[in-house]
Amino acid sequence: PQVLPPPDQAVIEGQEVTMSVRISGQPKPMLYWLRDRVTVKTGPRHVVCETEDGTFVMTIKSAVRSDSGIYTCRIINEYGTKQCEGRLEVKGMFDFFLYHGFDFNCCHFYECTNSHLTLFQ
Repeated sequence: PQVLPPPDQAVIEGQEVTMSVRISGQPKPMLYWLRDRVTVKTGPRHVVCETEDGTFVMTIKSAVRSDSGIYTCRIINEYGTKQCEGRLEVKGMFDFFLYHGFDFNCCHFYECTNSHLTLFQ
């Protein structure tokens, strides 16, 4: 069997994520998705489908931080096993902007203590 790996990705919490791999082999291989070496269970948030050209697409709906990790696509047929990996990093909105170097000098952060408002800049 042969497999072309998915790229590494970084997304913001709540975004939809798609990971796709194109596989080939005779007989047709079985495909398994793993996150940090644990099989990903398909369901309402993790959907896997196959296109006509042999591409398997896993969609993660409304990504959360716990979706972060190393995703492995493992394919198996009677002639062997192949796998490839891609990293997914799910960040909170604030973390994402800091990671990409946005300037927060314009922002004010507030902390309430003893019914008084304290302004931090």
